[in-house]
Amino acid sequence: GLVVTGSALGPLWQAAASAAGRDGRTPAKRYAPDDVTPADLRDATLVVWQAPLPEGEMAGALRRFADEGGRVIFFPPNKAATARFAGLGWGEKQTSGDAGFAVGRWDEDQGPLANTDEGLLLPLAKLGVRQRQQVVGQAAVLAAFDDGQALLVRQSLGQGEVYFCATLPLLAWSEMGDGLVVVPMLQRLLATGSRRLQRDSVAECGQIGAGDLQLEWTSIETGQRGDVQTQAGVYQSGDRWLVVNRPAAEDEFERVGDEAVSGLFGTLSFQLFQAQRDDTALQGEIWRMFLFLMLLALLIEAWLIRPGPIPTAAPPKPQPAAA
Repeated sequence: GLVVTGSALGPLWQAAASAAGRDGRTPAKRYAPDDVTPADLRDATLVVWQAPLPEGEMAGALRRFADEGGRVIFFPPNKAATARFAGLGWGEKQTSGDAGFAVGRWDEDQGPLANTDEGLLLPLAKLGVRQRQQVVGQAAVLAAFDDGQALLVRQSLGQGEVYFCATLPLLAWSEMGDGLVVVPMLQRLLATGSRRLQRDSVAECGQIGAGDLQLEWTSIETGQRGDVQTQAGVYQSGDRWLVVNRPAAEDEFERVGDEAVSGLFGTLSFQLFQAQRDDTALQGEIWRMFLFLMLLALLIEAWLIRPGPIPTAAPPKPQPAAA
């Protein structure tokens, strides 16, 4: 990851956007807003930007970064501005009363705030927010407060995505600094942004990303330029490879006759193996017969060793009366 900020939150952003490696976790690189250059984005998959929105050359570099599949998330710079990035910007800062701003809804099925693999919710319902900065512009709302204001929005840009989060992990702003929300959110963005560095891609016809459509793809089969949107095959563009498959919806599972199969091979020699399903209706499992015989033997044995009738005691003989 890469962090652009001039605030004291730099170490927190670096830890939350750290990447796992052989020797443990590697903190994200951190740059001051005036020091970061387009070349610093070369090996990044996630950019955490907590500074005034970029303009000029850096804004164009961030756009290309997102087009290639990277992820960019902006946090409030603590002041309103007229600058825009991907149609989004920052409005006025808002401070709540004693009750705070409560998070009313968020996307639990997909995105950086989705439930865990075990089905557990991120603790957004318990997240206390005291200050927020309004997000200006039209975008998909992934999380919102009770009053309808957006907490997290997403804007698709090519193969990548741009996010705006309306609060900061500072005690004066919110309780996000405990890491229970911001860490999984940034780690998920870091993982999804890794596709930017992948040179091999697999897609279906009609599902090619906007970034890939801007490249010139050459078919390996014909050596000519092909239409990756409609023609399945293997394509190459520079050092990148793209495998385009036929959509699964076009599969047909109807049974093909032997004559039709033979016609497909033409004059080629082939062997057709056929398996005939056995009719097991008249077959039985032999263990059932042995089980029945064993139970019958136990019943016979129990009958043979049953105890005989108890003999009836003879009545006592009468004694002669005493003289």
